Amino acid sequence: MGSNDVKYTGNPNDIKGVVFLRVRAYKDGFELPSQISTYTPSKYNNAIKIVKMDRNDERPYEFDLAMDGDKKIYIINSPTSAKQLQQVDEIKKDIPLTERQKKFIW
Repeated sequence: MGSNDVKYTGNPNDIKGVVFLRVRAYKDGFELPSQISTYTPSKYNNAIKIVKMDRNDERPYEFDLAMDGDKKIYIINSPTSAKQLQQVDEIKKDIPLTERQKKFIW
């Protein structure tokens, strides 16, 4: 995001070194709502920490993201556990809730 895309009116030292980004995520081929997040260096070597910054959502997230030498991306769960993210080239068409839950609608 550009430096003029985010306005902060508090103490500039509070966000020194923080980079804002708009996250577009996909789950099972469907796009999730975009979120404003930040990234900073992670406590793990060669990783970054992503933290959700939107205040209007009750589902916050925070995770560490790393890439290995083969350009594979991982979410780090703990010092001994990581989940590899899979790249897919297919984005599915959004299906309205009324279509997905037809059996519950009379």
